[in-house]
Amino acid sequence: MARVVLTTVGGALLAAGLGTLLLAFYALSLILFVFATFLLAFVGGEVLTFAYVIRGFGPESFDARRVECSSFVPVRGAAFVGVRIAPRIATGFYAEVFDSHPDRLETVGGSSRLLTWWAPGSVKTLAYITTPSVRGRFELGPTVVVAHDTFGFAFCAAALPTPWTLESIPRYPSVRIRRAERFSTPVFGQSPDPARGAGMDFHSLREYATTDDPRRIAWTHSGKGTLYVREFQRESQEEVLVLLDVGRAMAAGPVVADALEKAVDAAGLAAQYSFDEDIRFGLVLFSDRIVSHLPPGRGPDHEFAVARALAGVAVDSHSSSLTAALEYLSPRLKTPAHLLAFSTAQGEAEELARVWGALRRSGHRLNLFVPDLRTIYPGLPSATSQRAFDLLLGPEIVRVDRQAEVLRRLGVPVARYGPGGAAADVGLIFAPVRGRRVAA
Repeated sequence: MARVVLTTVGGALLAAGLGTLLLAFYALSLILFVFATFLLAFVGGEVLTFAYVIRGFGPESFDARRVECSSFVPVRGAAFVGVRIAPRIATGFYAEVFDSHPDRLETVGGSSRLLTWWAPGSVKTLAYITTPSVRGRFELGPTVVVAHDTFGFAFCAAALPTPWTLESIPRYPSVRIRRAERFSTPVFGQSPDPARGAGMDFHSLREYATTDDPRRIAWTHSGKGTLYVREFQRESQEEVLVLLDVGRAMAAGPVVADALEKAVDAAGLAAQYSFDEDIRFGLVLFSDRIVSHLPPGRGPDHEFAVARALAGVAVDSHSSSLTAALEYLSPRLKTPAHLLAFSTAQGEAEELARVWGALRRSGHRLNLFVPDLRTIYPGLPSATSQRAFDLLLGPEIVRVDRQAEVLRRLGVPVARYGPGGAAADVGLIFAPVRGRRVAA
């Protein structure tokens, strides 16, 4: 039999009936006795009838599945969520249906809750539009069906397994490099090896694909039913690689606006700039180990993979090691690359200097972005608590300063970012560009 639970109203009425019955025996009042008996019989009979009618009520009594649900949506974008539920029980009941989802998903259209009479054999669809306020992966479900009796004295609930993952992909700032320019040699370094793509010199023609820029269509060479696009030879093969520290030290700062969240925003902006300029972009997530590695690449599929990787970034419970991340990359970097590292630079200073020294001699460049622990935390209300917090944070501040100074001596530009993030500093790195790509 299904587990029936008394509501507040049902429990209060039963308690009132029992209290009145005791009072009737104490006062020898026939009126109170009749009233208490009627109340207990009415509420008890309703609850027992409800329990009999919905016998067998449970998750196995329904066939529930997700329909036409969104899988990927930008932050503050609109995601459609739908659940279709078909009952397997032969009786009708008053139902409350709601879909479980995290608080960071805001319902902006429709409703994730439904109150209705559920007739036998009828199918109900719960459909609504939700928008995520932050990036991340959000687990939806279960969908809960609650059966109520007619008077609201009792209820019975069943949690239907309807798992679904909604990925909120970061929506980067709308600041785009519209002038199709190239990085200067001192910024990224160049390779003498030619490659096809958008560049200065004409290379060849090929058939048009849906992902191509329509401006590159060669109309004079295109025939009926077949379009061709021009490919140009790039004068260099730039690569940008973001190293994103996900160690526990990157949880510094307020929730949802900590050091890691600011770093993700800046990494997303670097990706956007790189893809706008048709520069190969890669991503490494690391703590004390390599969590994820997307080798440098181009194209819509690669851009989507980068967005998904950034959407799922979360603080690891382990410490981190920038030295280990650089050692991992050393044999895998085939051409000179520009590395953008967002990290607290944990690890031995001497080892970090040694590993980076070898990469620098191979032509690679590095910019380090470290969270400013002095400003990234909001101020505390009292001066005493603020002094105590500063004292507690002092050793970590000294360690980060020491690591940053070691890299500065090796010629590595080091920038600190606070509550405002590092987007402005990333923009400065991408600023010194020259030349223009040839428009088709």
